[in-house]
Amino acid sequence: MESIFAFGIFGQFFFSTIGICFVAMYLILPMNTENDTTFVQYLTGAYALIYMFLDITLYCIFGHLVISESLSVSSAIYSSNWYDIHPMLRKDLIVFRESARIPATLTVGKLFPLTFETLIKLLRITYSFFACLKASN
Repeated sequence: MESIFAFGIFGQFFFSTIGICFVAMYLILPMNTENDTTFVQYLTGAYALIYMFLDITLYCIFGHLVISESLSVSSAIYSSNWYDIHPMLRKDLIVFRESARIPATLTVGKLFPLTFETLIKLLRITYSFFACLKASN
């Protein structure tokens, strides 16, 4: 699953971040004769901004859920009656439980995991890029 989605999610994150910056820049540009924006254009920009933010947020929420559910497998095995089963199967179950302690993670382009921390970092990077765009204007 990682090999299928990693680079697609990376592209989505990259272009959504750039899109958020430019739409936010468009929304704060002052209205003058060269840039005669209407309320409908501002509303469209706001919808685009919300859409791009929710798009990134949903990826991070589901990535975080995958991590938390994969971590609960180990505790579910430990909570079961594993000590009442056949000793050969018990050994296999203990090995499986130990390997289940490492969480399954989805990554963005195999660079960083999809978590809430990633979402916060991405928003910080977006704001920094936005501040650079605003300063150059």
